[in-house]
Amino acid sequence: MKPPSEFTASGVIFLGASIWGLYWIPIRYLEAQDIDGAWAIALINGPAALIFLPFAMLFLRKDSRGLGLAIRVGFVTGLGIGLYATSLVHTDVVRATLLFYLTPIWATLIGIYWMNERPTWQRWAAIALGIVGLLLLVSGNTGRAVNIGDLLALASGIAWAIGASMIRHAG
Repeated sequence: MKPPSEFTASGVIFLGASIWGLYWIPIRYLEAQDIDGAWAIALINGPAALIFLPFAMLFLRKDSRGLGLAIRVGFVTGLGIGLYATSLVHTDVVRATLLFYLTPIWATLIGIYWMNERPTWQRWAAIALGIVGLLLLVSGNTGRAVNIGDLLALASGIAWAIGASMIRHAG
């Protein structure tokens, strides 16, 4: 079997990023139809989980050594997605997205603590800029105080960073 071309890989990444970028639309639509935010999230993520489950079971049956890790990583990253989706219901999409995308900061700090990584000065500069951006976002003159949606978005990025670090740590 021939490996996918660079063009195909780029197309898949573009498609995935596009879908992820539009994730908030059906959540907000269902909420506008008086479907509670948690139920809207379940209606959107549930079918995907049901489709994925048989494949996961087949994979884990072939290699059950990773079952515990798969469950832990699945829980933490699933929590991250759930928190992000819930944040979209309770705050502006822009705020939720920007707060979620602080994930590299948390992943770097986890890497320093958990995997004894030594970040470069460029990484420290990026972290500093990210924190400055966070402070500008939450202290700007938008007239909006930090709300539960903002906190959920921030927590979602932290959960996602923990899950990614667990995968990286496991090799």
